[in-house]
Order: sequence, then C-alpha cells, then structure tokens
Amino acid sequence: MLRDDLHLEAVSIGLPVVRAYEACDTSNSAAAQIAHERNVSRAARIAMAVSPLPVVAILFFGTHFERLPLLHIAYQSYFKWLVYMSPSAEIAAALKRAEAQRRPSGPLTRAATHHCKRGIKATYACVADVAGRFVADDTVGVLYLHFDLWFQPWRLVASLSMLRRLWFLPSGRIMLKAAGPTRLLPLECFNSSRPTQYRGRYPMWTWDRDLPQAREGLRRACAAAPALAGSGFCKRAPGVATPEERLCIGWADAYYLPTARLPGFSALARAFSSTNANSEIALPTIMHMLAQHGTTAPAPALQRLPCWGFCCSLTGCPEVLAQHPCGHRMLLNDARVRTAVELLWSV
Repeated sequence: MLRDDLHLEAVSIGLPVVRAYEACDTSNSAAAQIAHERNVSRAARIAMAVSPLPVVAILFFGTHFERLPLLHIAYQSYFKWLVYMSPSAEIAAALKRAEAQRRPSGPLTRAATHHCKRGIKATYACVADVAGRFVADDTVGVLYLHFDLWFQPWRLVASLSMLRRLWFLPSGRIMLKAAGPTRLLPLECFNSSRPTQYRGRYPMWTWDRDLPQAREGLRRACAAAPALAGSGFCKRAPGVATPEERLCIGWADAYYLPTARLPGFSALARAFSSTNANSEIALPTIMHMLAQHGTTAPAPALQRLPCWGFCCSLTGCPEVLAQHPCGHRMLLNDARVRTAVELLWSV
C-alpha cells in the first residue's frame, strides 16, 4: 500500500515511486469508518443543507453523464446553484434532458446545464462563461469540480470568510508517465523562456505539444490585463529583449473563485483560451497571477485544498472518501464507492 505517497507536498527530482497500488481495508473496517464519519459530520451537513453555500458549483462531465443522478443527490443540498457542464454536444443534450425530467430539488438549490464549446483543453474559459450567466447578487463565488473528484463542503468550508479566498489544489502531485519508475514531480512556476532548464522535469507533451500555445496565451494575457501580470509574470528586465514569460504547471480538476476575482479571471481566461492553451498550464498560471495581484481588494494567498491523490490516481476503496474531505479520483463504477457517496453526502 502506497497511499501516503499520494500526499507528498514536495518531492526531490528523480525520486522514484512505484505506481499507486493500494489495498482497501476490510469491508467491516471500511463500513465502520464511513458510519463514524457520517455520524460526526451529521450536524454540519444538516446546517449546510438548511443554509446552502451561496456558490455556483460547476460539475464537469467529459464522459459518463449517467453518473449525474448520483452526483446530483450528493451535491444538491449544499450549493445555491449546480451547473452541469460538458464539451460534448451529445452529453450536454443528455444532461439537459435529465435536468428537465428530474423532479425539482427544492426551493434552495437551482440546477442548470451548460454546453462548453471551448473544448476539453480550455474548460477554464467555460467557467468564465458560466460565471457570466449565473453569478448574481446572492452568490459569492464559483466552484469548479471534475465529476470524479469528491468534495465535502461541510469539512472544507469552516466559515463564510473562506469564500472570499482563492482555492486551488496542492503542489507536488503529478505523475510522469515515462519508461522506468513512475515519479511524482513538483508542480511549480518556471521561466518558460528557458526550456533547457525544465525540459527533463516534466512530461514531453508539456513542451512539444502545449507550451507554445501557453506562451502565446501568456503574452495575450499580459496585454489584456497588465495589472494582473504581476511580479515574475510577463516581466521584462532592463536591457533584456525577451520577457521572463513565467508559467505554472499543475492539475486543474478543482478550484474556487470568489466573485471579486471573476473579472480578472475572465480576462485572463479569454486570453489563454484564444490560443487553446492547455488547462494544466493556463489555469495554474491564472490562479497564481490572481493570487499575486488583486483588482479591488488585497490579493489573497492560494488556499490549498487537502485533497487525496493527484492527476492520475484512482481509488476504489470507500474508506478513502471518509478519511479525506476531497480527492481525485474515485472509481464510480464500483458499487462500494457509490454506496459510500450516498451515505457520506446524504443529509
């Protein structure tokens, strides 16, 4: 079992780890852990269901829209708005039909669908589109979740003051898929104008496929929103012809934007999406730019979510959902995991 290796915050370059094997606890132990967590969180879940978070929660479906009923049951009590988003026209239409056929979820929670026509790479631009459609006076922020990432709001939102911060996923959790041992690499910001310093540290697709679009997106972002460029981003030193062109790399399966940051986010998202920059570069860069420089208030530090896993991890162990308030990814075609979701999220 290597579950602990899925939580490393900092990893030395070249440190080998085996792939994410894990052994589930016995069924009795797992059931006991789920029952315990359900019991201790009951009051918090009820309180949040009575007063849902004034947040637009976006659930992204790239595939498997048949999982919507389960996830709707899981999240319907906790957010003012639920928006189901997909880049697939077929899935978007199916989500819309399912929404029309479903009984109203109650007076507090509203649900809608959004066809993300920007493609799988630039979902962050669709988040900006959804924010423009659904954010109103009674909402304070936008939360984005991939459908197989679990999120327990009663454990993560300790107070409404947290809704004024930027949330992002932890650093140091990406898997290099290459010959030899699998490695976890740090997710960080770097000077993209000096690729020789970084080429060996990240998967080749980052450089050969996606870096050119990201660099051009950054140039456009600096032109569109120079106040958000910040120290270290788009920086041109005296006497240096080439700007620094700082970019960041990370996983983009969950993040939160308070409404005060949405204008800046939208401007940056439009710039990066105009070049179809990959979300795993564009989104971390945007979040760091927003965190360094605010628009109408002091810039907040990134609130790192204590999520289990990383980009390519997968668990079919139901007790992991009880042990961690968020994580990626859960194996939703496993009946034990689906049962855990129903038990842990139901009010």
